[in-house]
Amino acid sequence: MTVEPGATLTEEGRLAAIGASLPLLGRYFASGTQPLEQRAALGSRDRGGDTELTELLAGLRLRVALAAAHRLRELLDRIAADSSFRYRLRTLDRTGAITGQLDVNRYLAQLGTGGHGSFPVLEVHRSAHTPENILAAYAARWLTNELRTALAASAAAEAGPEHAAARSAMRALGALLRLPEFAACVPEAARVRRKHGERALLGTVRRRLRRREIASGAPYAELADWIERVIGGEPVASAGELEWSFYGERFDTKLFELWCLRLLATVLARALGIPEPDPETGWRTGDPAYLLGEVELSFQRSIPGRAARWLRTGSGRALGGVPDIVARHGERISLIDPKLRRRTGPPTEELYKILGYFENFRLTERPCGAILYYAPVPEPLREYRYAPEDGEGALFAIGVDPARPRESGTALVPLAQVILG
Repeated sequence: MTVEPGATLTEEGRLAAIGASLPLLGRYFASGTQPLEQRAALGSRDRGGDTELTELLAGLRLRVALAAAHRLRELLDRIAADSSFRYRLRTLDRTGAITGQLDVNRYLAQLGTGGHGSFPVLEVHRSAHTPENILAAYAARWLTNELRTALAASAAAEAGPEHAAARSAMRALGALLRLPEFAACVPEAARVRRKHGERALLGTVRRRLRRREIASGAPYAELADWIERVIGGEPVASAGELEWSFYGERFDTKLFELWCLRLLATVLARALGIPEPDPETGWRTGDPAYLLGEVELSFQRSIPGRAARWLRTGSGRALGGVPDIVARHGERISLIDPKLRRRTGPPTEELYKILGYFENFRLTERPCGAILYYAPVPEPLREYRYAPEDGEGALFAIGVDPARPRESGTALVPLAQVILG
């Protein structure tokens, strides 16, 4: 076996992996139960103790927030150009002659109080305090908080473009919130956040849109769709084209692992004849990353229901090990390890590592394992397959490339068939 120097992605492969991974991570950053709430810093939530993954997630969280801010600013600019309003009555005190409609009830209540020369007059005025403008102010406030939190948790350099873009986005959102159309709605938006009234407010806006009570409803409808996707825990932004100054080659290994996780989930879903899966919101706090019918995909978690048989003499501590991806289908457990090293032959050393997992964790009944190694263009996506003498088991080494997602998915089909077999 020959290993080429440099365990890094090509620039094309890195951008492709980032774009493919954001839907997975975008769902992680949205709360599946409480919409649009500010999340704790990622470091305090990462039970795995993996600093590299935590920093990568923090950087990707910032990138998701920046892309979302770009989209929200476009919507708010369109809304501000033709915002909704209501005509409301307000009472003003006039001295001298009555110049408008007298507020009779208030006038009668004032009789006998000693006041003279002042008359309560009803006046009609335009008010921007509408449910849809409150929703717009709420979204701007939430995203400002998300940008601030994501920036603090990320490894973005102060001189880098992400840091500057985050500050610029927060300034732009703050300026929009100071416009008369939204400024009057900020206090109510804050109350909505405190009382978790997002769904009720969204329902009111939806009803007004259905009844055509909003003259220029198109941007408000897009805003409602945007917030509803976040409430449902769906990704609301794509990768965009902003340079990743905080990123660098040191995160390539983790990014490749995440990309392989999502690719395998997609291939398994296609083999099962079900829609492309959504990741579970608790995948970084102990839950499986994907649930695909009877198949569970876990990421960097211990093998479920299996204890190591090899123990350290004296202390009795187990010789542990955590594969990158564990696929569980009924009683069958498959182990998949992505390895970011370019090769011109099969990854023999890593294949023996999978065999070690089989032995240590007693995976002896039709064991299945795979090494997914990086094979960037112009290398072919080769597959190496091994089986024991009795044929009860399978071991794969499969070349994949984020820049070639379709071909890489096809390369994983034999592995998916064995996992589901």
